[in-house]
Amino acid sequence: LQHVFKLILSIGNFINGAESEAFSLDSLLKLRETRGSNATSVIDYLCKVAYRKGGDELLSFGEDLGEVEAASRLVPSDISREIKQTEVRLEALQRLLAGA
Repeated sequence: LQHVFKLILSIGNFINGAESEAFSLDSLLKLRETRGSNATSVIDYLCKVAYRKGGDELLSFGEDLGEVEAASRLVPSDISREIKQTEVRLEALQRLLAGA
């Protein structure tokens, strides 16, 4: 997935004539809509380049998306609460070990 994102960034920089270090997630939606003079979409071109650069291995990034889907269901406030609870337990453990 990381390699695919690098390719997307490179293509976007070429199209925009810029040297950006990042892109917005909204721009991913435009990959299918944006077309060149020969009516090829950016996503079609991306797939061709990805296949040439890394073959099937690079195009199998879909396997990485399971983790992204699971992460999208996480609630930031729940994560913050769990971190604080872990910090409290760690401090208690450190005090316990210091007293032993």
